[in-house]
Amino acid sequence: MLVAGGVLFVPQRAHTPQLGRAAGSPGSPSTSTDRALPGGGVFTGSRCGARGYHRFPAAPASLTVEGSSGPALLLAAYGYQRLDAGRQEEFTFDLRLSSGSGTPMVLSAPLGPEGVAVEIEGPDGLVAAAYGLPATIEGAQHTADGKGWLVSDYGAVAHVVLPVAALCPGVEAQALSSGMMVRTDGANTITGPAPYTVTVSVADPEVAELRRATGMQPRGEVLAVTNQIPAHATKPV
Repeated sequence: MLVAGGVLFVPQRAHTPQLGRAAGSPGSPSTSTDRALPGGGVFTGSRCGARGYHRFPAAPASLTVEGSSGPALLLAAYGYQRLDAGRQEEFTFDLRLSSGSGTPMVLSAPLGPEGVAVEIEGPDGLVAAAYGLPATIEGAQHTADGKGWLVSDYGAVAHVVLPVAALCPGVEAQALSSGMMVRTDGANTITGPAPYTVTVSVADPEVAELRRATGMQPRGEVLAVTNQIPAHATKPV
């Protein structure tokens, strides 16, 4: 995925393309109010500056990484873009979904009954948050009633957009995009975690049922992933 005029991040790889790093801090978040977002979803402005907030509280205990068994949600690519002066800036997320077994995973539309949740947190607490975000799905069949998705072990891709309206007051988008990137040295080798943690999550009772039926861990209905690379992936090979 090439992000024109922005920054591209590809998590869980040894090398991360850097197509334009913004300098400086993105700023400190100020508390706002919850409000509807253009295109769908809700900005959780009342939580700006909070620490450890997640729309789905089980998200931190429900993270999946490359090679996880059972139902999985992974970040294929994510980034910031502003395609032209007449279009709002936005953050984009390409998510890979898999049932992790021979049994398809059934997800309600748009992607779980409450849609996709995204939180971005840094040294000053929560700087961006939204839930109920819509998703564009590729590679999954509709359920028989047309109201959901059948995700196989081969997987599907969901494209999610987080508009800059979901950023807390006082936070600058392009500078934040650099903070979402893992630390690298001059050889583009990963040296540390990203200053800002992105958590993307969905929840659906059918996820819990599939985990129960297949004996997979963790239990529960939440699928979640972050931009932080597992510790073993940062070690030299």
